[in-house]
Amino acid sequence: RKMENRLRIRASLQWEGAFVLSVCDDGTPIPDAIAGQLFSTAVSSKSGLGVGLYQVAKFAKEQGYEAAVSSNLPGKVCLSLAPLGAKN
Repeated sequence: RKMENRLRIRASLQWEGAFVLSVCDDGTPIPDAIAGQLFSTAVSSKSGLGVGLYQVAKFAKEQGYEAAVSSNLPGKVCLSLAPLGAKN
């Protein structure tokens, strides 16, 4: 939101045999080099270090969930938390 101040951000929680949390925005896609590392390490960017997403992924895995980039298209960038092994 710091980089694109008119972003619309939506969060949804759905039951698909287990809860799936999605957070989407209508902004610019995440560069591929960053998207591939987003949840496995702290990722430097112009607006921070990406430590928060790394921590979310770590704690989610401990609870049987995984964090993922479920959509990375212009106008539809989504991050999700879903049970391990589920299709995001």
